[in-house]
Order: sequence, then structure tokens, then C-alpha cells
Amino acid sequence: MSQGFYVAVKDMQRIEHADQPIGRLQVPAGQYLIFGKANVAGLKLNETTPFPQALEAKLLAGGQEDKLLLSLNTNGDGGNWGTIALNIAVTLDAAGTINMTCTAGIPGDILIFEVAISAIQVDQLQAGISGPPAIERKNQFSSLISRASKFRLADFANK
Repeated sequence: MSQGFYVAVKDMQRIEHADQPIGRLQVPAGQYLIFGKANVAGLKLNETTPFPQALEAKLLAGGQEDKLLLSLNTNGDGGNWGTIALNIAVTLDAAGTINMTCTAGIPGDILIFEVAISAIQVDQLQAGISGPPAIERKNQFSSLISRASKFRLADFANK
């Protein structure tokens, strides 16, 4: 039996400290696919000077974590906008809390708004970790080149 859980935080939040919670969702024990989303805006330094602003966002539950790093370059109009999108798969042996957090490079100069966390409880969860597909393709390509390099053009000319 699958169930869905959802929370939305519509209030605008200014990121003032490291790992500041921006959204929370309580869920019962179970296996979940979890998604987190938020919109972000970088502000001018002290609301006067344009500058690049770093941001780290995390989605955490049951010892699992997804995170991203953004660099928002403020401009003369007051900010640069972006969207955070995170996801994890997790098994919770007991009821627990899903947390979404943010850390700003310079506290007070990042705004977060329209935060949403969704958790879909599933009957079976097969989660795995894999290398990037590009690495797998590179390895396959290297193998192909290695095999192909054993042939000489002259070998084909005589056939």
C-alpha cells in the first residue's frame, strides 16, 4: 500500500545560520521516495553591493542525504534566482522527520521561499548508488577502442 505525505512552507525565509531548517515533514516508519524543492534568491551584500553568493542545500532523512551547491551572482537589480531540487530514497525503521536545510555563504543574504517536501511511501524500495553514466560510457568506449586497435587497416584490405 502506498501513501503520500506533503508539506509546503510558503513564507519567505532569510538564511541566517548554518544548516538552517527550511522545511520539515513527519512520516511513519516505512520505505520512501522523498523530494524537496525550494526557490532561492541571492541578495546584494548588505542590500547595497552586488557579489557572488554561495548556498548549500540538504535533504536529510534516516541517515540519507542529498545536497547541492549553488553560486548565485547578484546583479544591479537586487538578486539572482534559482530552484533547489533534491531527492533521496530511504527506509525508516521508526517514525521520523524529513528535514530540508540551507546554509548561506554570507548569512542574511539568501532568501528561500515556496519550500515543498513530498514523501511517497512504497511497498518495495530498490535503491542503489551508481557512478555517472558518462563514466560508464567512457569505460565502454575505452574497451571498444582497445579491441579495435588490435586490428590493422591492412587486415581488412586483404579480405
